[in-house]
Amino acid sequence: MDTSDVVGLLTEPEFLGCAARGGAIAILDDASRSGGKRVAHLQTERKACSHVDLEHFREKVLANSGRHGRYCWACNSKVAERDLGAVLCAESKGLLGRS
Repeated sequence: MDTSDVVGLLTEPEFLGCAARGGAIAILDDASRSGGKRVAHLQTERKACSHVDLEHFREKVLANSGRHGRYCWACNSKVAERDLGAVLCAESKGLLGRS
């Protein structure tokens, strides 16, 4: 496993390992009509956003070969925002007690 602050997720084992590791899963959606949508979803042992789903990962990254976007792991939401331009989703903000 890469030890950097941001890791591109290309395989199912990478996705599952990073989701279990904690941090933020950023979904970079290149298919969005607005020219791209970048959203980070909180993943911790006690709190996890319901928008991170293995089936969606399989579809976007594995079945579609990442043509319309990709998944990345970041060590936390601040790194996801700084390095990937991904904003924390509303559900994840709620899990952190932010509005």
